Amino acid sequence: KIDTYTSIQKQNKMLSLVYNYYNLATEALQGGAKIRDILSLPIKESIAKAKYVPEKNIYALDEINIEMKKQFKRLTETGEEL
Repeated sequence: KIDTYTSIQKQNKMLSLVYNYYNLATEALQGGAKIRDILSLPIKESIAKAKYVPEKNIYALDEINIEMKKQFKRLTETGEEL
């Protein structure tokens, strides 16, 4: 049997990652970024793997959020793919 328990704190952080990605992507699109550049950001892989982060390391989800903001900032500042 596989343990599928996830704490409310981890669920909240994972949902925040998706929500923040959506908001940052929307802002980037409105700022002229291309959808293909947004979809090719490396952070998507980290978000997808967030569910595998152990409960004891949920602080790593905060680090993903910080990196996501950096990647979107670089994308919107340069207008280039990372």
